Amino acid sequence: MPSVGGTHHVKIGADYYLIRPGSYRKRPAPLFGARFTTGDPDYNNLSFWQHWVQSCWVGGFGAETWQDDAMFHEGVGIDASQHEVMFLTRDLGPNVARGTNNWDLDVADGAREREFTIFNEKLYLLSFGDQDATPPSRLYVFTVGSSTWTLIKTFTTEVRTMEPFGGYLVFASRGANMERMDTAEAFTTFAKPAGMSEPGYTSKAYRGKLYVAFANFIWRLKSDFTWDGSTAFYTAEGLSHVNALLALQHSDVHLGFLYFASEDGHILRTDGNNTFDLWAFEPHVRIWGIRSFDGRLFIGVSEDLAGTESAQAVLYQFSGAAVTELKRWGKVGFDCIPGRLRAFGASLFFGASNQLGFGTAEGFGIARYDPIEDAYHLFGMNQDSTSYPGGAEGVLRHVDDVMFYKGFMYCVVRGYGVFGTPWSFQDMSRGLALFSFSAGVGVHGLNEGWYTSSDFDAGTPGLMKLWNTVTVHVDLPSTACTALIEISNDGGVTWFPAGGSEASASVLKTGAATRYSKTIKLQNSGVNGTGWYATRMKYRITMRTTNTAQTPALRGVVMRYLPIPEPNWVWDMVLVLSDDQELLDGTRELPNNVTKLTNLENSFRDQSLVNFVDIDGISWATGANAGVLIQSMESQVPFVGPGTDGALEREVRIQLIEAIEAYEV
Repeated sequence: MPSVGGTHHVKIGADYYLIRPGSYRKRPAPLFGARFTTGDPDYNNLSFWQHWVQSCWVGGFGAETWQDDAMFHEGVGIDASQHEVMFLTRDLGPNVARGTNNWDLDVADGAREREFTIFNEKLYLLSFGDQDATPPSRLYVFTVGSSTWTLIKTFTTEVRTMEPFGGYLVFASRGANMERMDTAEAFTTFAKPAGMSEPGYTSKAYRGKLYVAFANFIWRLKSDFTWDGSTAFYTAEGLSHVNALLALQHSDVHLGFLYFASEDGHILRTDGNNTFDLWAFEPHVRIWGIRSFDGRLFIGVSEDLAGTESAQAVLYQFSGAAVTELKRWGKVGFDCIPGRLRAFGASLFFGASNQLGFGTAEGFGIARYDPIEDAYHLFGMNQDSTSYPGGAEGVLRHVDDVMFYKGFMYCVVRGYGVFGTPWSFQDMSRGLALFSFSAGVGVHGLNEGWYTSSDFDAGTPGLMKLWNTVTVHVDLPSTACTALIEISNDGGVTWFPAGGSEASASVLKTGAATRYSKTIKLQNSGVNGTGWYATRMKYRITMRTTNTAQTPALRGVVMRYLPIPEPNWVWDMVLVLSDDQELLDGTRELPNNVTKLTNLENSFRDQSLVNFVDIDGISWATGANAGVLIQSMESQVPFVGPGTDGALEREVRIQLIEAIEAYEV
């Protein structure tokens, strides 16, 4: 029975071989080529170490694995919408401007929807339920000086839409009449179209007329408040006046056309003469808002997650011929609802309901979409799950609407009321912004924001690396601001302080207002100075403040690493393929050298991995995985010359290299 050490010197693949005396050599393989790049264009190629650098996050979240140096994986409580800097998000909790947790308008009825509008330079909020709600609808007005909301109208019938038109704020009520409010906030009524008992679900001024959708019937109101014609301007076939989901619920003017959207996914377009049903989403898609912005029509929807009662939020853009998906977010078990879409300051804003379902983070916020960077960010946030807990349908922290008004960005949260945060030009540099801060959960939110990087393997997923140091560049205005860095080598399942056993070394803090940089030596398993051995790396930055007027400002993270720090082996040897061999145990063998040489050549040409047992009897394979590659091979006639019987005789000079990817990953 052939064996290594018993009959032969080595085994390669399935064949056993004798080697020429003195030809066997085992040595370390070269660690690096003569020249290598450092991994980032900002760092020159003279460094012995390679560097993973991130100094911009405007690409937004959503990149689980490294694909763009401006993107990251997940984040809550951070705003990365500005180039080369990351801040905490704006505070949607209590602040000096109002001194209370929120304006709790109609919070007792969590199923009510809300909508903002601005009329006569005043901010109004319409709160409405269905026809059985008591009362069906209410209208509030906001007073900036006293920072209060005042109830100015309790409607006796259901009102679901309001629109400025002809010097009035027009309300499309259920019943026989509609209502309008003048600039003095006095109300009058006028007749609805004959036979239209349903309320208006959406209305929009377009080309001198007010288009009102009573369920699936579109009527046009003229400037003298009479109806244009005795029949509906357009009836949406396939929709319904019985089921609200099949009614036209949203409208906006885009590139000279008026668009309507039904809540169940239909998109219609009219130019005032011709109207077409242009698009229909698949079932289980619910439209929450449409908005013309940046030359495109954006559509915010929620899509049911198969097998669950939760829904993902999706942002689409309509190009006239197709609807293209831009961003999708949410996780199983969390309803993520975008609410109405609003455009302010070159960005698209909408609701971040249920804090987007990231990790265990709860709460709600205001989201911002940057069309230039095609990126999604959190603008404002409230994580207080004690004062505003989640619950059954209707109180899942759905953000119905957002609005910018006189220096504040507001959002209205179903079941909890109205929240706001100041926002003005360069307010961070002028010290006017308010950031997420709290002494603890239950006041109004956690005093931290965090993000996780993408999973990074330097483009070599099978190669081991020594992760040596991490350098963090961050502005810490005072001792109120700190930052913590953690690392993970299993894709974010387990996290460790970057400083290992010296956990305090992972916290960045300073006693003076300064731009601060700190380099931390990575430590594995609490052993100082060892570095961290892993094929890939992921880091998490957590920023905190105890001063609502201050925020850390992250400006860059540099991870230093070295590929393949451990040596791999190379073997050199000359295999003897003679036609008559005396084996190590003294027995005689007539080997099939044609088969042996063919097997070697095939493995070399195919660059396939082969099993190898060396001269010491060590098997370089794990389980079914082969362990070496034939790196080079040279076949030559032996010095003694071939035999006279015509049998194949050769000496094969061969080089094998350890292939760690086969069994170390």
